[in-house]
Amino acid sequence: MPEDFRPSKVVFAILLKDGTDLTADTLFPFSQVTLVQTARTLEAWGVEVEVVGIASTPPTVTSTGIRRLVA
Repeated sequence: MPEDFRPSKVVFAILLKDGTDLTADTLFPFSQVTLVQTARTLEAWGVEVEVVGIASTPPTVTSTGIRRLVA
């Protein structure tokens, strides 16, 4: 990766189901492997990696019947 385009930090934000905490057990096995491999590669390039969970909220239905999805 070219030095002038390298970020100093990358944040992976993962959408969670309601009431679910972000742990290795809440990710699909393929996602676990991919995330670890990607984090190792980025860290080898000197990029800090952070993984955070985003709590989801249930969709709301408006008076017109349109569902609004909010993460």
